[in-house]
Amino acid sequence: MSLLRTSDPSAGLLAALQSLLPQAAACAGGSIADAQGVLWPEEAHHVEGAVERRRAEFRAGRQYARRAMALLGEPLQAVPTDARRAPHWPAGLVGSISHDASLCFVAVARRQALRSVGIDFECDTALEPALAALVASPAERAQSAPGLPPGADLAKLLFVIKEASYKAYWPLARWMLDFGDLKVRLQAGGRFEAVLAPHCPAADGERLLRGRFSWVQGYVLACAHLPVLGFAPVDPMFNY
Repeated sequence: MSLLRTSDPSAGLLAALQSLLPQAAACAGGSIADAQGVLWPEEAHHVEGAVERRRAEFRAGRQYARRAMALLGEPLQAVPTDARRAPHWPAGLVGSISHDASLCFVAVARRQALRSVGIDFECDTALEPALAALVASPAERAQSAPGLPPGADLAKLLFVIKEASYKAYWPLARWMLDFGDLKVRLQAGGRFEAVLAPHCPAADGERLLRGRFSWVQGYVLACAHLPVLGFAPVDPMFNY
């Protein structure tokens, strides 16, 4: 794990995100400015009238989504949005999109291997104390994080983990979560468990999401997923 910052972190972040995902998933991404192809008709109307920054983010997400589909050997397809502006993935696929002001990354997998997947990344700058208190309970913020790099902010890690977990949860439950609706347990080896509060609907029968996290080049990263029941991942890190 490293907090080294570089002027162009995209290649390192892409490799790191791919390493956190189950082997069944493909990851693509990089600069938003470098992914400005033409939107498909099913997608374009979702950003009609939007400011250019939003249009650029949306275009990049769709370009990198199709690049990830190609890595899986899947035909290229449109990725429109649902009523909550979340990606609506083609039949047979699941995925997740994450971006900041300059970078965008997308994870895609076949539904026969993963029921859902969520990714998130953020600069490793510390959260303001008021926001940190909103994101995680005192007990969550008091737990130890094995391998926490010097200067890393535990509250920011919990924020990113909960964002990735929510992205994996939403397509299955269609329920808006607050930060307090997920309790995160950090584990050795850069793993985590995110447990749903009792009042929240289960995600396809599951109340526990699992995943991995890391720090790379001045960013904190997290990937959450739900495997298909009975599917045996190739990566032994995911044999829980």
